[in-house]
Amino acid sequence: MRGFSKLLEGIVKYNLFDKKHTLFQLKLYGENPDPLSLMFSCMDSRVVSTKFTNSDLGDNYIVKNAGNFVPYPDDLEQIANTTTAAGALELTCVRQKIRHVVVAGHSDCKAMRLLYDLRKQMDAKTGSPLELWIKKNGWRTIEKFQYLKEENSFTGPVPYMQESENTKFKVTIDPGQQFNIVDKLSQVNCIQQLENIAAYPFLKERLSQNDLLLHAFWYDIHSGNVFLLSRERQRFVEVNERSYFGLMQEVKNRASAKILSES
Repeated sequence: MRGFSKLLEGIVKYNLFDKKHTLFQLKLYGENPDPLSLMFSCMDSRVVSTKFTNSDLGDNYIVKNAGNFVPYPDDLEQIANTTTAAGALELTCVRQKIRHVVVAGHSDCKAMRLLYDLRKQMDAKTGSPLELWIKKNGWRTIEKFQYLKEENSFTGPVPYMQESENTKFKVTIDPGQQFNIVDKLSQVNCIQQLENIAAYPFLKERLSQNDLLLHAFWYDIHSGNVFLLSRERQRFVEVNERSYFGLMQEVKNRASAKILSES
């Protein structure tokens, strides 16, 4: 019973070493926590976003599923009845007014491997529950993935529409050729999920005013490095002490556009 014993042992250690500090933090936040972001992350047990973002209790809302998908809102009522995405976006972005939504993908993703293996079967209506989930929510990613071809060394670029139709740009995928084809697909998937989020009708006003900002992280489980989709550089950029200030300024510039539009 190794698996369950580890859970119980963890609770005992929590009681001994962490419970007091956690309760102190909970009292600080009280009944009105003020999280910084909503993150859609993969459910892979190796991907713990609070670790690689060094987040603390109360910092983020986190929604996890196989493939870090955010279903496209072509049937909002059906999505609301069958997935958590629409409700999570309303709770955080409409009711709580958070300013940042993050999609976090990663390398060696088993869901992305399955999506790649099923890429020529997107129209098939049969399959296991996981296969149907992957096909239903991954076909737009596969369409965008077609921009990666042998003649461009599988780097694209792939088109990305930002939060409004007049702000489009193209993203070069893995220009340094560090990652395999499934990892490249995983990065494309992050981009597609941002487009899916931007399509939710109840977010359009805040997005158009830059009052709500969308971001994509990508975590390499082999190196431990984290990448951020840079709109200015039009590629995923490794986040480190050298790139931090430039990436942060880019986000500040996007946020300041709201202030300028209101002045």
